Amino acid sequence: MSVTTSPVPRVALVDDHRLMAQSLGLALQEAGYEAVLIHPEADVAAQVRAWRPDVLLLDLDLGQLSGLDLLPELRTVCPVVVVTAETDTACWGACIIAGAAGVVPKSGPIDAVVTAVVAVLDGRPAVAEDDKLRWLRAHEHQTREQERNLAPFRRLTQREEQVLAAVLDGQPAAEIARTAVVSEATVRTQIRAVLTKLGVGSQLQAAALAHRVGWASRRSGRRAL
Repeated sequence: MSVTTSPVPRVALVDDHRLMAQSLGLALQEAGYEAVLIHPEADVAAQVRAWRPDVLLLDLDLGQLSGLDLLPELRTVCPVVVVTAETDTACWGACIIAGAAGVVPKSGPIDAVVTAVVAVLDGRPAVAEDDKLRWLRAHEHQTREQERNLAPFRRLTQREEQVLAAVLDGQPAAEIARTAVVSEATVRTQIRAVLTKLGVGSQLQAAALAHRVGWASRRSGRRAL
């Protein structure tokens, strides 16, 4: 009489903190799972598709990469549980919106990660519904706050956005004028318009505001003059 054995569930880990990943891998192997570490310097999505794990454990801080950016694609391959040092519950809510099955903090016990993996494999929620709703509310509140903070910047014309971006790069009005082939007086008029729309009194205050509300980090494509 032959005995049919079930395949060992496979768990992939994407984390650039090797010691943490190795500790998680050992805990998963002790729990009876096959674990593999996928380094974020490789093509993560391609490796995950090739190995086809049953569950993926994903860090958010991957050096040059953001796990949150990878999440929507990776979740199409298998359920994803985010394991992160990030403590902002608004960020955890963003993970849920992006398709994460759950979020487990790195500050907690490793057993909590294994418990989340077991839950996902059993078809059960990896996070309590109350916690999920709390994270989603935190994300919604943060999004509304960001939209309010960015509202003044949305009043800028494309040209004014470009001038502000140049100011953030430390370019004086004369250099901005030479680059754009316009008069320095024109550039100074545009800078005054930017300051008025942002409700600040100096270029230094405008730069500080742009960094504080996150406009500076979103300004790709605005620098060309």
